Amino acid sequence: MTTFQHFASRDDVVQYIGNELLSSLQDDLMRMEGWEHRHYTDEDRQEMRNRIADVQAVIPTLR
Repeated sequence: MTTFQHFASRDDVVQYIGNELLSSLQDDLMRMEGWEHRHYTDEDRQEMRNRIADVQAVIPTLR
């Protein structure tokens, strides 16, 4: 059994990782749709949306 230094449980660690990853991806998508939109295609933005959806689908299965 793992003893954690900060988190109370494995589930807390997985939740933190998922939240941080999703937050980062969503920030990237906001930039892709906002002030950096000229640097990206519609396909790039859809790829990021798909990436976010996949992560959202898998994270709960890791708990």
